[in-house]
Amino acid sequence: MATIIPVDRWTPAGPIRSHLPMDEIEREEGLAASSVAEPAALGLFAFATGTFTQNIVNAGWFPATTLLYMVAPLLIMTGVVQFLAGMWAFRKGNTFAATAFGSFGGVNVAYTVFILLHQAGLVTGPSADMGVIGAFLASFALIAAFLTVGALWKNWGLVGMLFFLTLTFALLGTGNIAGSPNLLHYGGWAGIISSLCAFYRGGAMAANSASQRQLLPLGKPLDSAPTPAALPASVPSDGHRGEALG
Repeated sequence: MATIIPVDRWTPAGPIRSHLPMDEIEREEGLAASSVAEPAALGLFAFATGTFTQNIVNAGWFPATTLLYMVAPLLIMTGVVQFLAGMWAFRKGNTFAATAFGSFGGVNVAYTVFILLHQAGLVTGPSADMGVIGAFLASFALIAAFLTVGALWKNWGLVGMLFFLTLTFALLGTGNIAGSPNLLHYGGWAGIISSLCAFYRGGAMAANSASQRQLLPLGKPLDSAPTPAALPASVPSDGHRGEALG
């Protein structure tokens, strides 16, 4: 009996190895993806709602004393709902969306918890302690920056949204570390722009899905998809069907 060589390739779900022919792998991917609704529109709306609400305060539209009023939308919509959209994106086989929504949903839940702890008097201290919050926000600037690079294979709109999000986290993080109100205001304006981009993308995806046609453009990739690369020999084979390993 002839030996069947495993097929190695990269997919939106990550690298896979299988003994199935390439066309059969693509068919299985299509069937799996079509069995789950696209969660990106929900995730984008959740992201946009809280990002806009939070950053109009950072931009100075409302005083900082109103932060407590945004706890509910920030925790439920932008935190929990966005995180769930990320988990559904994992089921959809979309590692990029799952990472983005999961990460940014998590940061909003964490920031909400900090607001509540501060309000309860459990987190107190000199303003220099805000440097820890600044470092936390700066770390998400790195996450957003890497996602911006990944978005080059998606489209212009997503690149713009994530670029301004990177700028938002970088300015807010630096502003908290340096104690600079001006940097916080600039970060707020960058966050508002990022949220408006997300509102449009979420609306476009929902409208296009409902109409089953492209009513609103989402843009084209800045770069074409790379040629599928072979996996390292150390990646184990599942021996039966294609299985996401990353």
